[in-house]
Amino acid sequence: MSRVVHVVEATATGTLTMVCAAANLSAARGLNVHVIYSRRPETPHNVATLFHQDIKLHELPMGGSNAFRAIWPLRKKIVQLGPDIVHLHSSFAGFIGRLATFGILRKAKIFYSPHCISVMRQDIGAKRFIFAGLERLASIRRCTYLACSMSEKNEILRWTGANAKLLENAVESVSTVESIDATPRNGPIKVVTAGGVRLQKGPEEFATIARTCLDEGIDVEFKWIGHGELEAVDKLADSGVSITGWLPKTGVYAELNAADIYLSTARWEGLPVSIIEAMTSNTLVIANKCAGNVDVIDHGRTGLLYSNPREAKEFIQSIVNDSLDFNRIKRAANIEAKTRFSLSAFDKRLHELYGIPLKSDKTAYYNEH
Repeated sequence: MSRVVHVVEATATGTLTMVCAAANLSAARGLNVHVIYSRRPETPHNVATLFHQDIKLHELPMGGSNAFRAIWPLRKKIVQLGPDIVHLHSSFAGFIGRLATFGILRKAKIFYSPHCISVMRQDIGAKRFIFAGLERLASIRRCTYLACSMSEKNEILRWTGANAKLLENAVESVSTVESIDATPRNGPIKVVTAGGVRLQKGPEEFATIARTCLDEGIDVEFKWIGHGELEAVDKLADSGVSITGWLPKTGVYAELNAADIYLSTARWEGLPVSIIEAMTSNTLVIANKCAGNVDVIDHGRTGLLYSNPREAKEFIQSIVNDSLDFNRIKRAANIEAKTRFSLSAFDKRLHELYGIPLKSDKTAYYNEH
């Protein structure tokens, strides 16, 4: 039985979703799966319940001031577990995980999923070269990069020279709606987004769009599912946006199912899990035309991509006015999410990359939880 060890410091939002998916699918196939993780303030309190019952969890502080001090205990833990496969998640764990495994586990396969590699950030200027240098430094321990989108794959090649393999993100269906062609709702159109309130997610632009819509008398309500930087949260609230705070997955899914529009104002993404979840919940996606978003949304077919806040407002206005056939777009998006971004497709691709043959469909775990 192959033993797989996942290492993750960023235990929240989309990264946690994909770690759970990868680990649970492997466990459902009978692999011996371990997850070494850190807790963050936004880590779900019930994080252990998100994993398959046969998965062994090992909590190890790795973030903040524990960064370099975590390398040795991480190395000891990995040696103790003796894995055949090590899968590192996000840039931080990818860096210290490769240093921790340098010179050991000669026969083990090392995989690294950056989940939006740090060089894709649009807020760091020349620091991008430092991050690229750190990626190259950590490459003293050879690994296979797993890119979640073509945008990320291209950036990995550009900045590190590594030819990454493509492993697109996937989600379980979160829809509770029987028919997309439902009776039009009474009351305002509900617009939501989900994730941490931080620069990368574009809260200032979300606030601008909300304020413009409200100032122009468009019958719409805006909601941010999540929490984060207090100054940005206050600006959202001042613009008429309600903030839910961090919710459990069931709460997030309920909000998505109740919404009409999912608005992504992100400035950059790897491949946004929240957008795929919105697609499966039959919620129309309007998204900023940035890396990651352009990989998941086919403009006019599975969603709408905008270039500036005014264009986003006009898309919302057209939906309020019923001048856009958004049911057609939602149907196409729902099919795309349940095929291209399905757990079964992810399962097959992941284990092909691991070099583990698939004998049968083992995704039933997700249908029971």
